[in-house]
Amino acid sequence: MLLIPEYHTNLFQRIFWRDYHLVQIHLKDTLKVSDTCPGKFRDLVIGEGQVDFLPIFKTLKAIDYQGPFVIEMWAQDDNWKENIISARQRLLDTAAQAGYGLQN
Repeated sequence: MLLIPEYHTNLFQRIFWRDYHLVQIHLKDTLKVSDTCPGKFRDLVIGEGQVDFLPIFKTLKAIDYQGPFVIEMWAQDDNWKENIISARQRLLDTAAQAGYGLQN
């Protein structure tokens, strides 16, 4: 649970209560730091990391988020365009699984 000291409450509850105004969401994938992995925070195509986007989209649906999304990735190879298309499709599919309809 993530607490906000000045409110002594759960951050996700605060978002649900709409005390905060989300104006844009950046979506990126990462690999967690572990005993066997130093973590990876760049150069991953969405879907290659460990971020579970399904609960994120379920939460955004629950709070009726209607703002823009940004796919945050680094382009380190010649497949950058295909990687963006692939990441976008993975996010659209996951959002649909959550019942959260994104515009194509």
